[in-house]
Amino acid sequence: MTFGVLATIDDAQLKPAYRRLNHHHSTVAAVLNGLLSSPRGVAELLHATDTAAPASVDAPSSSSSSCPLPVSTDELTRALHSLLYGHCVFPGDETLLVEVLCSLVHLQIVPHADPRLVLRRGTAAFPRLLRLFTDGLYAVKVFLTEALHDSVMLVLCQDDSFLDIDPNKMLLRFTPSDRTRRFGTDPTTAEYERRVTAHRRNVVEKLVLLTHSFIKGIVDALHSLPASLVWLVQQLHTALVDGKRLPQGQASLICTDLLVTNLLCAAIANPETYGIISDTPVSPIARTNLIQIGQLVQVLALSRHEPPPPIFQVFTRQFEDSPIIGVVDRVLALSLPPMEGGLTGTASASDGGKDGERYAPMQAR
Repeated sequence: MTFGVLATIDDAQLKPAYRRLNHHHSTVAAVLNGLLSSPRGVAELLHATDTAAPASVDAPSSSSSSCPLPVSTDELTRALHSLLYGHCVFPGDETLLVEVLCSLVHLQIVPHADPRLVLRRGTAAFPRLLRLFTDGLYAVKVFLTEALHDSVMLVLCQDDSFLDIDPNKMLLRFTPSDRTRRFGTDPTTAEYERRVTAHRRNVVEKLVLLTHSFIKGIVDALHSLPASLVWLVQQLHTALVDGKRLPQGQASLICTDLLVTNLLCAAIANPETYGIISDTPVSPIARTNLIQIGQLVQVLALSRHEPPPPIFQVFTRQFEDSPIIGVVDRVLALSLPPMEGGLTGTASASDGGKDGERYAPMQAR
């Protein structure tokens, strides 16, 4: 299938935009250049689309809905990410897109009655654009691969049994014949209970060892976390503390959702989607185990701010001093060099533009 797509791309006949747009080319170029030079304007456009669309539930509570638009937030977000910022291939585009995300923080996260809900639902412009940004940025793939690859491969090599966090699901994984062979025929006997307890202990030990491996990989790879993502997390925390007057702990909780829940745990559960593995198949058992580990990493990262569910307590007692608990504090403490372009909101000439204008009018060609 991949070769077919590549062949289609190779056979495509590309036409200059001005030949297709004719006399509209100068107008379209002016609009695109105007958006490119104004990240705040792009953020307001996306936010306005959220506000106008009746399906949006993540707009701030103070906003009022207007007439629906002929384009959805998802369609507009994808169009701007690909057409205007070119999937962030150039550093200047990466800088501009991070500025758009930072503006969306002030438009959608800070004014919302429950900022955490915006990230968890994922239907507003900010989480949609953030997902496109992290999915497509090569530096993010490098970080995730360094952090998770070895541990993911370890899970894929040990897919002989389900590692369920919930003990009530453990016996349901076996067929009746396997259950009888492993534990016996009578659930009321002491021998049956002893075998079930031993199996549960083995599951807990494997989950703990594998989770330790994932946590070590994540912490050791923090040095390669993209600077743009670090800057965004720091700006989100500052906006929540200074703009919304949230306590430090609550702001750190929301930043943990952004970094750990939305990125790291999602990559653990679906490593092939994020380019962590390429041609290695993921069996249903391995997928389930990866999801369990992702949930455990998430609960541990949030445990400083909210108590873990009861079924996780047997695990959290073995991670009381784990570095994953304060991983966001480590990110917030990182010092960053000046970003490309100084976050000025203009594209650099090396990104294909001239004097800040990437899309030249037709008469200049």
